[in-house]
Amino acid sequence: MDMDFLKIVKSIEELLYEVMAWLVFYPRTLWRVITHPSEMMKYSDVEQTESPEQQYIDTLSPPLFLMLSILIAHAIEVAMHERIVVRSGGLAGELVQSHEYLLMLRVIAFSIVPLMFAVALLNGLGQKLDREKLRGPFYSQCYVAAPFALAFGLSSVAVRSPYHGLRIAGVAGAIIAVAWYIWLQTGWLSSHLNISIGRSLLMALWTSVKAIAIIVAIALVLLL
Repeated sequence: MDMDFLKIVKSIEELLYEVMAWLVFYPRTLWRVITHPSEMMKYSDVEQTESPEQQYIDTLSPPLFLMLSILIAHAIEVAMHERIVVRSGGLAGELVQSHEYLLMLRVIAFSIVPLMFAVALLNGLGQKLDREKLRGPFYSQCYVAAPFALAFGLSSVAVRSPYHGLRIAGVAGAIIAVAWYIWLQTGWLSSHLNISIGRSLLMALWTSVKAIAIIVAIALVLLL
């Protein structure tokens, strides 16, 4: 009984340390990704070759970084009392009224985008699609998806604001976030696939369209 209690206490200690460490490493990771996105994607590729206990010791892991970014945007939305209104009963209405389910849906939606770009890279390289090969590009994509998700989430809150100036700023912020993300993906695909900027831009746009189509399909299933 005493051993079980000590294990519980130890687990709580480790959890507390991890959560407190996020306060240090989240802004550090965010700053590095915003200022040097391409370098951070390469950094993630290198970290994937390390042993699990040595990976991402001076930053947050990419999936965790993405989830925390979505959580921060969601928390700000809740604090601003800006809620999504869905004029539909049933499952869709219940999901968006629940903070937990809405947060889960957002994590899934913003994870689809890096997943689709990771798949596009492997297909472009002619590599067989499997779990191990997909992990590396997916993790590196999560790094740049995080600030995009954060910016897009904050922009969506601003767009729903009653203040005209904030609505304009929200639209501008969303456009800038999308342009930055597409520009970054264009360079990433061009360098990894050794193709022209024009071709990589078309590939980035097409991959984004496919990701959006999947997200919209999931939303339509819930609405119907």
